[in-house]
Amino acid sequence: MRQPEKHNDNIDEARAADEHLLQSARHDAENLYREYNDIERRKIELKMLDLQRSQRLATWASFVVAAAVGLATIAIIVVAPL
Repeated sequence: MRQPEKHNDNIDEARAADEHLLQSARHDAENLYREYNDIERRKIELKMLDLQRSQRLATWASFVVAAAVGLATIAIIVVAPL
């Protein structure tokens, strides 16, 4: 009668080993998912920073153009009557 008990012990050990593998795989998958999300979030942040930098440069460029046009207009108004 010891054999059925031993068989049940083997089944329990196999089930415990499978459960451990399942938990390990689930844990690894969650870590990989978090890592992927962190990488994607960082890529988006870098794109946003690049866009902000481009926008800042465009703003300064438009100020420079406006200043040049203003100075040219003033020069034309001052020089034209002479």
